[in-house]
Amino acid sequence: RDSLIQDPVLEALIRFKIRKEEGELTKDDLLGLKKLDTDRHFSIESFEGIQHCRELRRIRLFSFPARDLSPLTEIPTLSYLQLGQCPNIDPQSLQGMRQLNSLYLSECGIQDLSFVTTLTGLKSLDFDDNQVVDLSPLAALTGLERLSFENNRVEDLSPILSLGKIHELRVDDTQKKLPSYQEVVAHIKSIRNKD
Repeated sequence: RDSLIQDPVLEALIRFKIRKEEGELTKDDLLGLKKLDTDRHFSIESFEGIQHCRELRRIRLFSFPARDLSPLTEIPTLSYLQLGQCPNIDPQSLQGMRQLNSLYLSECGIQDLSFVTTLTGLKSLDFDDNQVVDLSPLAALTGLERLSFENNRVEDLSPILSLGKIHELRVDDTQKKLPSYQEVVAHIKSIRNKD
């Protein structure tokens, strides 16, 4: 395809958002797009070209087959990313997005959190409904204030103890029965009382 945006479905969504139904898309057209936010399901197979949306701050998309998210890493202003019901994504392709401060990846089939170690700007992280067991990569996220990981396979909450700014923690009932849960709750209460 001879277009800035390779995927026709993504291009149609962007055209709708910027109100340009016809004609060639230019880089200038894409500059005004600040958010790509929808509750509808789109069969986006590639994000190639989205990096030309240089002022995009927020992306919220659900249920698409695309795997490679690396074009998103080239958007310098992207601070909010919410993807849901996307089991094909490769979360490792998000590495290095230091500008992200909110990341929501629910029902994405995630097992390994090692990709978050380079997302050092995160303040809010939600990975509900995945298959994560090991929370130790979270230790790199020293600025994290909000964390949710309901419906995962976590067996040890102690890595959260190294996070000195956590104010909000959402876990499921199974995780509340873990031996480390009470210690984590006491840690969070002590952080709140310092404010």
